[in-house]
Order: sequence, then C-alpha cells, then structure tokens
Amino acid sequence: MKELGIKLAIDDFGTGYSSLAYLKRLPFDVLKIDRSFVSGIGQSEEDTAIVQAVIAMAKSLRLTVTAEGIETAEQASVLKSWDCQLGQGYFFARPLTPTGLAALLSKAHIVDAAIAAARDTTLSRTEAPGTGTLSVSRSKPSESTQRARRQSSVGL
Repeated sequence: MKELGIKLAIDDFGTGYSSLAYLKRLPFDVLKIDRSFVSGIGQSEEDTAIVQAVIAMAKSLRLTVTAEGIETAEQASVLKSWDCQLGQGYFFARPLTPTGLAALLSKAHIVDAAIAAARDTTLSRTEAPGTGTLSVSRSKPSESTQRARRQSSVGL
C-alpha cells in the first residue's frame, strides 16, 4: 500500500479497540489522538501526561501525529510546542457544507494545489485475465506534484 501512496491512520487512539499491539503489527503512518484526551490538556494532569506520552511514542515510531478535537488556540499552541504535526477540530473550522468547504479551501489555495497535484499523478489498473489478480500502480509524482502537495499540507 505504501508503494501506492496510501497511508493508514489509527483513529481515536487511546480509546476503544485502539491497542498498542496494532502499532506493532500493522503498517500505520498516522496516529490520531482521541479528542477526549486533547480536551483535558491544561485541565487534567492525566490527560496532559497521556497526550505528551502518545506524541513522544509516535515520534519514536516515526508516525505522524494528529490531535483531534482542538477547540482553543491554547490547545493548538501547546500541541505544536510538543511537536504534534497536525490538528483538527472546531478551533480550525466547524462542520461545513460542500460549498462552505470549497470557499474555505480556495481562500487557502489548497484546492488549486490539490488539483495541480492530481493532474500530474497517473493511476493505472491492470487485471490479469483469468487469474483474479488486480494490480494498481501509480506513476512517480513529478517535482511540481511534490511541491503542490507540500504547499497543500496544513499543520499546527
């Protein structure tokens, strides 16, 4: 999957069925810290310690960290100071309609960069007759595609 450019994320880490064993057995790229821990940053010593520990662990495993449920500038600032790369939550935007999302992204020029990146990427699908084997391949992104992707990433 990595050869196809597909990244896997473990969502809501620290709750439910998200286990440390999954980090060892499965090829995850992104670890998303559950909002229930993020909301306690600065209010609960336990939540603060858990978030810091998860970020440090993910960093040592070379995983990208996304904090879910960021609602304040203080949370965003603290997470950034702890080297959390990405964040999502109401602090950045409330749920949007497709039109509202397009307007927000166009202001940030993200849509233009994503379209440019997509133009330079070729996906091909090959089915071997009678074998039931399906092969999907993607051409190597050009320099302009890589540059557009870097410009379209929004981090903390």
